[in-house]
Amino acid sequence: MRAELLTGISEEEIAERLLAELRVAVELRKVSDVPVGVFLSGGIDSSTNAALFSEGEGGQVKTFSVGNDRDYRGCASELPMARAFASTVRAEHHERVLTQNDFLDFLPRMVHLQDEPIADPVCMPVYYVSKLARDNVVIVCLNYRTSDINCALGIEQLKRIETILHMREAVAREYHQRLGSHPNLRLPPLSMPQRRLSWFVYVIRLGDELDRSDRDWIAREMTSRGIGCGRYFAPIHQQPIYRRPCGIGANFRLRSGVQHAHWHCRSLIECRRGRSTRFARF
Repeated sequence: MRAELLTGISEEEIAERLLAELRVAVELRKVSDVPVGVFLSGGIDSSTNAALFSEGEGGQVKTFSVGNDRDYRGCASELPMARAFASTVRAEHHERVLTQNDFLDFLPRMVHLQDEPIADPVCMPVYYVSKLARDNVVIVCLNYRTSDINCALGIEQLKRIETILHMREAVAREYHQRLGSHPNLRLPPLSMPQRRLSWFVYVIRLGDELDRSDRDWIAREMTSRGIGCGRYFAPIHQQPIYRRPCGIGANFRLRSGVQHAHWHCRSLIECRRGRSTRFARF
């Protein structure tokens, strides 16, 4: 896909051209030496993938969905929509209903698979829907994010990657210079052997001398000065999407080492493209 500025044409023509590009993208991904399927949530993106995948030759499209065992407040199961759309495109549909025990049983496995301290709520459903596909002998699945459009935008961004990285590095150096003398802050290294940091965020680890109230005060002070900061992801056991259905109460505590690391690794100062060294000086 090639990024192109479209001006002077109607919305109908833009829609037709977008649909044509999506058809080409999906058709290319149907060519594989292993079985291919589609992750189907019932939303616009995944339903578009499934509809386009079902066009032409190549046999019946295989779709895979997961959902909750019941509707929770703010977290309704997507299975009815996915099931209905799979029927519309006459897919060979597979689904799995997830329970509280599935979540709790998966936690140790998730820690092993993630390979980094991240707690995105999507980890659990992605694991189970991927396992569902693999158990049904499907090796490759189109996901639900219409990534081809994002890819075209990404290619354009790559043309300016050096400019973007230089800007971010300058901001990171500014933070480092101004915060480096503080005895209670642990700053990230400005460089690492054989790799270049993207500085999507600048991570400040608070020293053991500071407690949670200090951390929250620092976050408020930075926010009041226009510096976006906060936890990148809340610990998975504290996210409402899992806390309510799993019955995790407010007094739940992790093991001491994990809990300690969580309290002191919250503050993140964002170093995003478009921010300048003048901004970093606040």
